[in-house]
Amino acid sequence: EYATNINNLSTVYQVQGKYAEAITLNKEALEITKKIIGTNHPEYAVRVANLSRLYYEQHKYREALSLANEAYKIYLKTLGANHPTTKNILEGLQMCKAKIKEKASLLVPYKS
Repeated sequence: EYATNINNLSTVYQVQGKYAEAITLNKEALEITKKIIGTNHPEYAVRVANLSRLYYEQHKYREALSLANEAYKIYLKTLGANHPTTKNILEGLQMCKAKIKEKASLLVPYKS
């Protein structure tokens, strides 16, 4: 329950745009959840996905992608490929990849 409360407070900070505070609390909730239920549990994946969203909102797409991929693997293993949550995180993965590709294309010098 403590981890859930910390995670909820992290969400409040996220909505307020206080990303540093939100990330700190989210990581704490993630570690507590990891110690209590391990890493192969949907609740752990929720925490990982939340952290991924925090990074995504800050345009840190590589970090977001890595975490979304971790959450996806857990959801796939524990909930299956057809579960709505698994499909949702897969969409998040695709969004991260698209943003990384978009950002990379902006760095390519224009040739005339």
